[in-house]
Amino acid sequence: MKDIDFLPDWYTSGKRRAIACRTQYLALAGILAVMVVWNVVVGRSVTNAEARIAEMSLKHSQVDEASKEYEDLRQQIGELQKQASTVETVDSRVNVASVLAELSYLTDESVILKKVNLVAEKFAKVGRANNRGGGRSIVRAVRASGRASGSLPTGDVRFKILIGGIAAEGGDVMSLVSRLEDSEYFFHVELSYCRNSKVRPAGQSGGDKSGSTEVSEFEISCYLANYEEP
Repeated sequence: MKDIDFLPDWYTSGKRRAIACRTQYLALAGILAVMVVWNVVVGRSVTNAEARIAEMSLKHSQVDEASKEYEDLRQQIGELQKQASTVETVDSRVNVASVLAELSYLTDESVILKKVNLVAEKFAKVGRANNRGGGRSIVRAVRASGRASGSLPTGDVRFKILIGGIAAEGGDVMSLVSRLEDSEYFFHVELSYCRNSKVRPAGQSGGDKSGSTEVSEFEISCYLANYEEP
């Protein structure tokens, strides 16, 4: 038998075109949907990347500021270390006020001090100073002006103390020497000299010796105990 198709050709071709168009529309819709999803994903990625870049830029600026602050602090620390080194070099490690206070405590009413000299000696030159006084510098601790004469050697030094004055009698001088030896402030105490002398009351003329009083004039040398001998 032979099948007879009663549908006209234009109807069949139109039907096929409609199916092809529908398929193309669906394909285009799918492509459009994929592009929309892709744009959303890419947009989020770009936004996240921009946020990370902004955060990294902020951190980078903070790191730059911290680096600058660190460099400034490092320079300041270097300057402070130089200053500390300089202070350490020139520091004689002696408290003159404490020394004078200890001497005042050890001196009784029968002794009058006329001078207290601090002689600074560098350890490298102790015992090897020439006759011109090399390696030594004298500081007048008791002066009317209140200012020291001379300049102290820098670095590690020891202080020789020269104490001069008058006492009512020689026994008072020996008592002072004994108290100096017992004090923790001084050691190597030696009596340089002790001799009889006469003093006049204040206001008496030089030719009138009737009111002169005989006293013991002395000088004591010792060292300040601010160092240890190995």
